[in-house]
Parts: sequence; C-alpha cells; structure tokens
Amino acid sequence: MLANSPEVIGTQFKVGYRMQKSWGMSMATAFFFGEAGAGLYFVSQFYDLVVGMIIGLLMVMFGKGGGHLLHLGKPSRGWRAFAKIGSSWISRGLFAITVFSVFGFLHVMDVVNGPTPKAISWTIAAVALIACCVIMVYQGFAMSHSSSITLWSTGLMPLASLTYALLNGVLLTLVIGYGTLKQQHPDAIAMLQMAAFGLLL
Repeated sequence: MLANSPEVIGTQFKVGYRMQKSWGMSMATAFFFGEAGAGLYFVSQFYDLVVGMIIGLLMVMFGKGGGHLLHLGKPSRGWRAFAKIGSSWISRGLFAITVFSVFGFLHVMDVVNGPTPKAISWTIAAVALIACCVIMVYQGFAMSHSSSITLWSTGLMPLASLTYALLNGVLLTLVIGYGTLKQQHPDAIAMLQMAAFGLLL
C-alpha cells in the first residue's frame, strides 16, 4: 500500500504532494514561545516567582512577537492584523499579546518595587492573567478554522493549546524556580510535579 502512495513532487505538474509554504520556522517559533512563555508567566505569577515571570514575558514579547514579525511579508502593513478583533482570533491574539506585554511588565515592576495599593495591584495582575489566558488558547481557536486539515478542524484544538501551554509553564517553573520554590513554597514542588503528570496524560 505504501508503494502506491503519491510522492512529494515539488513544483512538477503531476499528482502528488507539495510542501506547504504558508507555515515556516518563524510561525513554529511564534507558536512555541507564545504558549510556553504565557504558561511560564501564568504559573510563576501564583508563586511571585519574578525570574519566571520575566523570562515568560520576554519569550512572548520577543519569541512570539518576533516570530510573527518575521512571518509578515510586509511588516509595514502589520497594523492591519489588529483591525478585526470582533471576528478574527488572530487579531484577538495580537491584541492580547500587546495587553499582556504592558500589564505583565507593570505587574513585574509592582512585585519587584511595590508597594502599590492592593486594588491597583490586583487589577494589573488580573488583566495580565486574562491576556495570558487568551494567548494560551487563541492559537487553538485560529487553527481550528483550518477546515482543510482534519486534525486541526476540531473543537479540541483550543483545549490542546491550553494544555500544552500549561504543561510547558509547569515544567519551566520547576526548572527555573526549583531552588526558590524549595525555600519559599516547599509544598509547591510536589503539587507542580503532579500537575505536570496530569497535563501530560
């Protein structure tokens, strides 16, 4: 049966597979750094792990933002991606990245420098977390509209995206903040290990 499978034919005019060119290394980079960075920030924020929050923020800002920028054919027209927040998950995702970059930075400054009035501090942290959650799921929603790819065209994609982001976040938090967590939150290590196992399953 494998012997009868069509071959990869490149640009030849005959039946077979052609390599897709729409999704390259820049988008793969953006996908990885966006979900892993948002997941790392999300988990680190609950333990006030400043190093994890900073690394997660930088991963989203430069890894995901840079990947999207490299993917654009004409970066000068990139602002148009924000034009359809009401109907496009890509626009919502880029808006969430912008909001997360601003409020995530403000939250890190608040944790490091403080003290800020509790109402303001909680508002900043909540907005950063909400934007962070949107970043973790929006790729799944955007990919689920690809009806030509059966694996993507399913309602499970946002859940898979969220699970992947949280798994990366939990594992990176364990690696980056192990020493700090062991001193300040000793019970958190076992909890995070169990969470990682559950998410992996």
